[in-house]
Amino acid sequence: MKETREIIANTLEENKIGTQTRQELLNWYDIITKENYFTNNGKILIQQDRLAMGAPTLGIIAEFFLQNLQNTHITLK
Repeated sequence: MKETREIIANTLEENKIGTQTRQELLNWYDIITKENYFTNNGKILIQQDRLAMGAPTLGIIAEFFLQNLQNTHITLK
């Protein structure tokens, strides 16, 4: 999760997103990844590590990570 946060921070900076907006987005990221609750058998639980399966934001966060992986480690010919 830390690596993905850095990837997002770098992407926002590279795209010249303003400092305040960048900080707000990173604060949202921190909240989303640290306060990640879900229910199981009627109990409310907190996901200790990673995002819970099916979290609405999981796809967006995964996309940042995968795009970075592709751009830094995969050469297309």
